[in-house]
Amino acid sequence: MLETIKKVLNKRKAKVFVLFLLASGLIWFLNTLSETYIAKTTFKLDYVNTNQNLMLTKAFADKVDVKLQTMGFQFLGFNFKKKSVKLDLATVERSNGKYYLLQEDYRNQIDKQLSNSMVLIEISSDTLFFDFLEMISKKVPVQADIKVNLAHNYLLDGVLKIEPSSITITGPKEEIDTIVTVHTVKLDQSEIVANFSEKVTLFKSSELRYTSYSSNIVQLQGKVSKFSEKIIDVPVEVINLPAGKQVRTFPDEVSILCKAKIEQLKDINGIDFKVVADYSSLKKNRSKSMALILTKQPSGIFSATLMETKVEYILNQE
Repeated sequence: MLETIKKVLNKRKAKVFVLFLLASGLIWFLNTLSETYIAKTTFKLDYVNTNQNLMLTKAFADKVDVKLQTMGFQFLGFNFKKKSVKLDLATVERSNGKYYLLQEDYRNQIDKQLSNSMVLIEISSDTLFFDFLEMISKKVPVQADIKVNLAHNYLLDGVLKIEPSSITITGPKEEIDTIVTVHTVKLDQSEIVANFSEKVTLFKSSELRYTSYSSNIVQLQGKVSKFSEKIIDVPVEVINLPAGKQVRTFPDEVSILCKAKIEQLKDINGIDFKVVADYSSLKKNRSKSMALILTKQPSGIFSATLMETKVEYILNQE
């Protein structure tokens, strides 16, 4: 019985000893973590380039070794985090064709990204070097590469609208120096009988490796109207006739094929057109016929075509 009691007491003493030992160790660990330490770590460098005139093509360093001072608690949590910092290359400098960022510039950027309890003591790297392409920008018009096949008796009413009508291209001089216009990809529109609106991608050559467009898509809009035809007879007027001369043309009036909207054709007649034959054009070439020129036509019609291009004439003395 006495031996059993001694064994129980010994076990209790052992447990109490272990508990005191663990408590002491925990207190020591917490005290240790609360002290200030200096340790080394490595930051991954994530580059941000806000300089629109330069394009980064190569960075000669993707990480940097640093020495930090902080409390043990901070280091304990810090080691479980993804250690990376962003460096803005807007202040990059150039000398003898080489681009670089001084340590004092990127050190300040790193320091601002650390917590208030951390102090940046030392950076192993000095100057960071880069390869850049110098970029230029210019505004160029957009040209639509579109084939519009309208249904019978339909015409494009006005010009095809492109929005935006011009874009800004940015790239190395050797890539964009000769570019004077940007085309859309090819687009076919068949049997069109109504107004249309299409979003179309701009064509970009594979050779434009470092060139960017301010917009890669444009909106094409076309207004389509139904038209009809009307033949209108118009008298021929001879101009630049010498004094004392009379001329008679055969025929003395010609026909014009006019294409316009149906409602517009109703109000069009011969006085809206003017057809002339220039006698002075015969001075060097005394031919038996004179060429006709349409010098006046109504605005807003689709087309007006002379059905005869020449007239014969007889010249008489007054």
